[in-house]
Amino acid sequence: METVRISAQKGSFRYRSFQNQVRSASRAYRDLLPVALVVTPLLAYLFWDIGEPTLLILGTAFICGAALFGIVHFSDWSIRRNIDRASTFAISLCLTTFLGAIGWSLFLSGLFLEGTEEVRLFVLCMQVGLIAVGGLMFINLPAGYLSFSLPIAVDLVVNLAARESGTPWIMYPLLLVLLVLLGRTVVDQTVQLVEANMAAEKLVQAEADREALKSDTRNLEAERAQALLAEREKLSELQHEELVALGAQFKETVVKIAGSLSAAIANLDLSSTDLARVSGEAGADAAAVSQRAEGANTAVQHVATAVQQLETSVGEISDQIGSSLSLNRTVEEAARQSDSAMDMLRERTQGIGQIVSLISEIAGQTNLLALNATIEAARAGEAGRGFSVVAQEVKSLAQQTTNATENVGRQLREIEEAVELAVSAMSKATSEIDGMTDISNSIASAVMEQREATRNIGDNSIRAAQDTDEVQQNIQRVASAAKTTGSLSADVSRTAESLAEQADALRTATEAFLEALRAA
Repeated sequence: METVRISAQKGSFRYRSFQNQVRSASRAYRDLLPVALVVTPLLAYLFWDIGEPTLLILGTAFICGAALFGIVHFSDWSIRRNIDRASTFAISLCLTTFLGAIGWSLFLSGLFLEGTEEVRLFVLCMQVGLIAVGGLMFINLPAGYLSFSLPIAVDLVVNLAARESGTPWIMYPLLLVLLVLLGRTVVDQTVQLVEANMAAEKLVQAEADREALKSDTRNLEAERAQALLAEREKLSELQHEELVALGAQFKETVVKIAGSLSAAIANLDLSSTDLARVSGEAGADAAAVSQRAEGANTAVQHVATAVQQLETSVGEISDQIGSSLSLNRTVEEAARQSDSAMDMLRERTQGIGQIVSLISEIAGQTNLLALNATIEAARAGEAGRGFSVVAQEVKSLAQQTTNATENVGRQLREIEEAVELAVSAMSKATSEIDGMTDISNSIASAVMEQREATRNIGDNSIRAAQDTDEVQQNIQRVASAAKTTGSLSADVSRTAESLAEQADALRTATEAFLEALRAA
């Protein structure tokens, strides 16, 4: 009975199948309506003389009116617009077909009542044919078949009963069997169609559900991929921020160390300049002392000669002794100045040694920072590869700085040794000059006794000549030490320039490293 009904629950598979039933029946009925518009007026014209005019006109009017309404109302556009209200649309279809069937009953009754026996047989055949056509039109919609075939079947029974010649009683069971078979065929076909439509709808729904599941799965996978990508991007950003922060800290430390290194280099350059100046002054003083020592040697030789002529030239000896005392005082003063210069040179050398120690400590800190940077770059993985390369360059620069400071320290130790030798020589020269001054004073105090001590004076003069030779040699050693000190100060200055260049290279490498880190 479900297939005979003209309603179904919306949204169900049965409702969608019912929509297909209504759609198919409407199109089948609409396709036969143009034939009815042509055939009905033609039959009315042909049988006008032998038929009942009133019934022919009423039947033609009903048939043509229902046909015109059906052509418009059951068009494809109207079906698409009204198929969502399938029950209402099916009712309108049944009413239209019922009115059309009433028209055919009136039209055929008009022919049957006034027609001959041959016309009546024609009418009976047409009624049976229309019932069969109704079964074909509404094979998918039993309600439509009933609304179309029932009025025509009732009229057929009435016409059979009204025949004057009588109708064999067997015709009525046969007619009933025909109607039942047609109805059963329509119902069976409708059941098969409904089941096929419902199966197709279920298959379509299953396919739609499967596609929806696939779509949901793809969307879920896409969301998971996007979440994973977002998490990776966030992690990458955090790693990059940590590297940038580490790079900024590294830059601050390197800039601070480079600043300290630059200040130390400036002090080293200033100290080397002062050392060169002091060395030059010491060399000049040593040359002056050497000249004076040479003069003293000449004076002592004059004294030795004067000893031989002492008896005849006491006055000349007295003058020479006065000159010797004056020259000795000058030499003593120069020796003291040289001693002061050597003390200053020693202090400068010690100051330079402290600066070199400071540079060595800074280089050690730089090397340690480079090692820490290498470790952090290894932790960063692929993103820290550029950071590792720059850290190796910084470590290499720190190693070069350490080597340079060791070279400077070695040179400073040589300078200190030379200065110690110069100081020792100057002390000895000063002592010798003091002794010579004492001797000269003794000679001055003993001028009146020169005649009695001529031999002693000669011996003392010879000893004084030897002492002045030794003083001159010591002064020459002082001059050589001063020259060596000047050369070493030049080496210190060049080393300071090299350290300044390495400090600039360290800054440049740090900036390049930070640029590479920001670009990563």
